[in-house]
Amino acid sequence: MNILQRALKHSTFKAGIMVPSLIFIITVTVVSSFFPTQTGAILNVVKNWIFVNLNWIYVWSVTIFVIFLLVLTFSKYGAIRLGDDDEKPEHSFFSWISMLFAAGMGIGLMYFGVAEPMSHYTEKAFSGLYQVERARNAQLYTFFH
Repeated sequence: MNILQRALKHSTFKAGIMVPSLIFIITVTVVSSFFPTQTGAILNVVKNWIFVNLNWIYVWSVTIFVIFLLVLTFSKYGAIRLGDDDEKPEHSFFSWISMLFAAGMGIGLMYFGVAEPMSHYTEKAFSGLYQVERARNAQLYTFFH
């Protein structure tokens, strides 16, 4: 028995789930690559249908999930400690909040630090300007935001 057969024998790999999913993803990717306009139109119709007909499911599922988390927080399960019972936390509550805040701000700055100037750069209002002027205006708009 070779290494691959031994690994597959002891793995949780399910070909019945993986293969159809992979075929679907590859098919959608290839079709989207060769027919981007038609794919965009179809996906836009699907998106609009979901927004019109399934919006209530999204709102209720988020509401129920938040209520579930609040119930967990204020029930006996909210007091479960991670780690040993006699072990002290590695970080204080203030440190945890600070790390969560820093992570949220960091990803926001990394994403919007690029996305916002690019969106301003591609605005039609700046289309008559040279590239350097467009870039300068995009940065100015971003700084004043």
